[in-house]
Amino acid sequence: MNPASPTDLVTRDALPLPVRLWPLAGWGLFLLAAFPSCRWYFHRISDQSDEPLGLLALLVFTGLVWTRRQEIEWRPTLLIRGSGLLLAWTWADNSAYPMVMTAGVLAVLLSSMQLREGKSGLAALLLLSLPLMASLDFYAGSPMRLAAAEMARVTLSTIGLTVTRAGTLLMDGDRIVGVDPPCSGVRMLWTTWFVGATLASLRRLHLPGTLTLLGIATFLVTAGNGLRATVLYFPESGRAHWPHLAHEGVGLACQALVLAGVYLVAGQASGANRVPPTHRSFTWMAATAPFLVALGLLWHFLPSERSQSNTFVWPATWDGVPLHSVPLSERESRFAQSFPGQVGRFHCGEAEVILRHVTQATRLLHSSADCLRASGYEIRSQLAWQDIDGRVWGCYEARHRGQSYRVRERITNSSQSQCHTDVSSWYWSAFWNPETGPWLAMTVIETIPSR
Repeated sequence: MNPASPTDLVTRDALPLPVRLWPLAGWGLFLLAAFPSCRWYFHRISDQSDEPLGLLALLVFTGLVWTRRQEIEWRPTLLIRGSGLLLAWTWADNSAYPMVMTAGVLAVLLSSMQLREGKSGLAALLLLSLPLMASLDFYAGSPMRLAAAEMARVTLSTIGLTVTRAGTLLMDGDRIVGVDPPCSGVRMLWTTWFVGATLASLRRLHLPGTLTLLGIATFLVTAGNGLRATVLYFPESGRAHWPHLAHEGVGLACQALVLAGVYLVAGQASGANRVPPTHRSFTWMAATAPFLVALGLLWHFLPSERSQSNTFVWPATWDGVPLHSVPLSERESRFAQSFPGQVGRFHCGEAEVILRHVTQATRLLHSSADCLRASGYEIRSQLAWQDIDGRVWGCYEARHRGQSYRVRERITNSSQSQCHTDVSSWYWSAFWNPETGPWLAMTVIETIPSR
């Protein structure tokens, strides 16, 4: 960075005091506007309802900004304008949209930062710093599992195995292997995006290069996840007998191959990035980001999504055992007010049954594992289970304060013609086929006797 000339120093010293205080005022106003989002952010990543991977992206972003601090110019006027919109959002009490509010905070921060090269990689890191894993698993989990299962089917058929696919299940005679939610590849996708964004910033890629790198990274993750499903089919189907740690080893090997591919692509993109494009002002980002934040002010006055009329009648028994209704807690009652359907809790013998009658595809139908994890439970995934009536359930074990619970859940439509064992596959089925609803999500929690 060139040292300031005497003329610059004289001019700077001649600035009126209020003008020289603009940076301080901008950062002060920004910190004030960002406080509610920061409080929500750290609560979200500490209550275990989402994985704290975003902190890693935020720390890397901070480190990269610090190393390039001499190249970055901050625009206090943009900070002040954006922070004003954020404060207006807070005043309008848009507490129902904390993720959008936090994204607005990051957008204001990014738009006020002027950097000639490598800004797109920093923007990607900021996006990845949001607590996105739960939503990414909800929306992308099922499509990624379907893609992995189909790639495995094609590959296995190519080498001579007569494998067919039903959803995410691979079938070869009596052998049935499922690509379960833990094997969806969502974590591999986030990790690869994180490495790609970091490389894009280090190699100072411009926006086209960064988008190309992340797009290729997504393709490599899809291929790598398909390779993992193909290899693991052999031990899971009993065709091969490998050590128990082979499952994790195969996953790590596929992740390493994907990251190696991303590193090579980043090197090629860096070579094509040597001739920088014409310098452009980033004021369009400053205008766009606060505009998106301002939309929250309009949402405040829009009617919220409300439950349908309470016309569904809960069953009186469950598998022949009487159901006894349990009042919802205050928190559950508030949630039920915006839920598109009904929520009910019941005692069924020694088990607890949670029924959710839902009338449309919605993000509000969470997996029970997310709710329990947010309450401090340790979750351990298990294989799908089929009961004596032939019903297939998604299963996991929840542990809290030394007590273990066996949890199983499934989602069926009104005609019982469709069944889903995870919310991601249900969501996309309900989204594309709304006429098959309404649906009933069933969760059964049973205490595992202590040994």
